[in-house]
Order: sequence, then structure tokens, then C-alpha cells
Amino acid sequence: MVNVTLQDLQQLISYAVDAGIQSYQRGIDPDGDRIKRSEAERYVKRVGFQPVMLQKWTDANLLHPVKNGKSQNAPLWYSLADIKKLISSIKLKRICNESI
Repeated sequence: MVNVTLQDLQQLISYAVDAGIQSYQRGIDPDGDRIKRSEAERYVKRVGFQPVMLQKWTDANLLHPVKNGKSQNAPLWYSLADIKKLISSIKLKRICNESI
């Protein structure tokens, strides 16, 4: 049996709803979902992760940034919807593991 606090459940639902809204917005405006690496780093830091996690998630094939341009210095773009879905999944896993 998994024992989850009300606060954990509310936070998890909030992350999941936010990820769903972002996915919906991506369907309406795909370009509006793209954010630069610096913006992605600020976002993940704001929700409690180290910015270096973006690279770790990419290396683990959990995120798929796109380079806009062919030059070596072309910026990497991330899908905010994908980041939010991944964070929601990680938060769920943490809550379940802590509750066991």
C-alpha cells in the first residue's frame, strides 16, 4: 500500500495538469512550446532540479533537444511540454518510492 500525503498528492496533480496544459498548447502552437537551453535551465531550477539534469536527461534519451541551425554555436531548443511531463513522472516516482 502506498501512503501519500495530501500535500504530495496536490503537488503531483498540479505538475501533471501543468504538463497536460503545456502539451495541449504545443498542439495549438508548436513553436510556442520551444524554449532555449537557458530558459529550460531556469525552469528546472525553479521546480527543484539542478540545471545539469537537462544534459543527464538528454544523455539518458529522456529529452530530445533540437539544434536550430547548422553552426556549432546554434542554440539548443527544448520542448517545455516534454520537460514538464518528465518532471511530473520523476515526482510521481519519488513520491511512490518514499511511500513504500
